[in-house]
Amino acid sequence: RVEREAPLGRTLDSKEPRLTDFDNKVVVVSFWASWCAPCRAEFPYLEGLQTAAGDKLQVVSVNIEDRKTFVRISRVLRAELRLLMTYDAEGACAKAFKAPGSLPHTVVLRRDRTVAGIKTGWGDQSLQELLDLVNGALASPT
Repeated sequence: RVEREAPLGRTLDSKEPRLTDFDNKVVVVSFWASWCAPCRAEFPYLEGLQTAAGDKLQVVSVNIEDRKTFVRISRVLRAELRLLMTYDAEGACAKAFKAPGSLPHTVVLRRDRTVAGIKTGWGDQSLQELLDLVNGALASPT
């Protein structure tokens, strides 16, 4: 279980979303960095999940780098993606989610904030694994 008040980083406009902002939604939190090629490969699939699930799901894409790097890279990505994008330079979000150093690190949470599954890395089977986790969480009554 992840704390209901867990921080989700900081947005470009300095807002600090928390899990409680997305009560009654399945939440997918993906930690990434600009230098991580597998992280960039995951983006279109995260965007597709968000679009397909609509208001039943919230994808949060958390950059682990400093604000300057996040600002630079997010300007490019925001033109392509509608995901909620934040940065976590201080590591509070990563700590709340017990994220290791490996990237991408993706956590799928049920509505009751129990962990439906964790996925680290991105490879041939990753999309199906992520879909299975998200669909299972969406089907869960809690």
